Amino acid sequence: YNHFASKAELEAEASAKGVAEAIAMLVESLSDPRKDGWERFVRGYLSAEHRREPGTGCTLGALAADAARKGPAVQARFAEAVEGMAGALADHLARKPSRGKRARARRERALQMLSELVGALVLARAVAAADPALSDEILAANRRGLR
Repeated sequence: YNHFASKAELEAEASAKGVAEAIAMLVESLSDPRKDGWERFVRGYLSAEHRREPGTGCTLGALAADAARKGPAVQARFAEAVEGMAGALADHLARKPSRGKRARARRERALQMLSELVGALVLARAVAAADPALSDEILAANRRGLR
């Protein structure tokens, strides 16, 4: 902590590291030559294990609720994560002939998929202690919907 000029700088650097890891994990899953790379990613992302471990999972899911209250540096890193993950998803959609050909349509679909993925995880975490069955239901419904 001492080698950072401020707590905000430390948070931004930690966010940058998490962003890079999250994007790399998604790209690796989508690059898998097997056809189920996306489905496996969704199953892992929307798993009970990932829900229980916010500190070791995706930066987007862990920081989504806090990013709006952080400073510009953390928000910039968060925006980089959204752009990077949406870009990886749009590239993935471009390889699927059944999914629109236009870049704008792919980007919109990618942002929708990413929002569903992160939103489901955030909601599942938010209700897990009070209503574990609802939390499980949120994860399961979105695993099915994001295939």
